[in-house]
Amino acid sequence: VRYTFCISPINVDSKLTAAAFVKMVRRFSSGQCLTYDWMMDMLNWESIGQPENLQQLEHLEKVYEVLDLYLWLSLRFPDMLPDELAIRDACKQLDAMLQVSVENILEILENSAMGDARKGSLLKKMRERAQTQREKEKYEAQKKKELKCRINERNEEVRAAVSVVPNRANSRGTGTTQERAE
Repeated sequence: VRYTFCISPINVDSKLTAAAFVKMVRRFSSGQCLTYDWMMDMLNWESIGQPENLQQLEHLEKVYEVLDLYLWLSLRFPDMLPDELAIRDACKQLDAMLQVSVENILEILENSAMGDARKGSLLKKMRERAQTQREKEKYEAQKKKELKCRINERNEEVRAAVSVVPNRANSRGTGTTQERAE
């Protein structure tokens, strides 16, 4: 049992993860089950919401690490960590929040950049890149539209030229025999 806890995949640099791990080990060693309710109470689950800045995003990631640790341990000690499915559902909720945060990373950086010049300059660079990308896409769409117009004009010219060619051939007497007979 000790060896399993010693090789547990935890981030020892994270105070939240390390503290949660110690609490989990103490509860386990006292013979008490690590239940879903106990885990959610320990992690203060009700206070967790969509992150608005980098600190909240980092906290959300650390909570996810703790829940992931629970899942890892539940595979090894299913009797002592019985709520694997409920914890897995909580992980899915956190994953959805993290996905939304990644999609809105510019807004999160902006909220975090208040007073931090380096983050502010990073945000500025990211905005410039996004603006450049939008301008590039707009330019490419415009060029594509112009090319389609030119192709359509060229097709019209070719159709007009093709319709004129048989008329010239008939006027020179080079048409078909039936046309010459008329």
